[in-house]
Amino acid sequence: MAELKGIKLQERITGFENWKKSIAERIANVQNIIPGLDFSPSSLTLIEEYLLERYSSSDEVKALGDSVLIDSLCTYIGEVYIRNFKIKLEWAVFLDQVNGDYFSFLYYIKGENNFIGYNPFSRIPFALTRRTGDKLLVHLHHNLKLHENTIEEIGNPKYKPSESNISYNHFLMFKNDQVKLGMVGDVIKAYCIKKDKVFDLQEKNRNQLLLILDQSYQFYFYLDNRAEVPTENKEIILNCDFNISESSSYSSRIEFFGQEDPDGKYLNESLFLLEQLDALPFLIYDINQGCFWDD
Repeated sequence: MAELKGIKLQERITGFENWKKSIAERIANVQNIIPGLDFSPSSLTLIEEYLLERYSSSDEVKALGDSVLIDSLCTYIGEVYIRNFKIKLEWAVFLDQVNGDYFSFLYYIKGENNFIGYNPFSRIPFALTRRTGDKLLVHLHHNLKLHENTIEEIGNPKYKPSESNISYNHFLMFKNDQVKLGMVGDVIKAYCIKKDKVFDLQEKNRNQLLLILDQSYQFYFYLDNRAEVPTENKEIILNCDFNISESSSYSSRIEFFGQEDPDGKYLNESLFLLEQLDALPFLIYDINQGCFWDD
């Protein structure tokens, strides 16, 4: 995504300042629509219940017609994070261009102590796809656990990224031969064409795909063929107490990551890509958060 400049950049910043001034108003509107919202973590289940009743698919919630409502719901979700974390969190604004054909939430939560940033809209399409009623709350609980303890206490360093200059690191685990790298490429290509992305998808070798967005930012998909992968996958699944049978059958994986993105410009894009890949028979493991998407 290209970064805004000049007048458009100043308009975005000014709009953000005005947006912050109206947070209380948007929260009050949401509380009038959905009774019982008290900023507690469990109140996110009321938000998700409302979303599931109103929208039948993740595409519907991205339409521009309900942008005011969705902006207000995202504001409430963000405020739940801000009021329940022990570390200081605050609102920030994305300063890159967005596709005006569908809804984009322009704001995110940033913080300290390794908090990598959170866009409150990011889990809504996923929640509407899974339709279990608990995805917003589960994600909050995982983040609370992560930041109330040190990384060493709750994570296994063995599964942390080996490179410090990468972002959005995930494992895409699958049963042997169920997924080919070409299938991933087909899904990504179809998504980019549908959304009119400026992209270049390259097959670097038989084990790696490179997706270049906006002629600059790079996402990687690497098929890890090491002999240790089946054992590592099984240990990750067991360590997370992930509720799945035949954990040992998930013997293969593709590693997904993007180049370093300290300002989170491509946070949304990474989540949209993973949402598309969730249609394939993957177990998606978020390395930074230490949890599975379905956990």
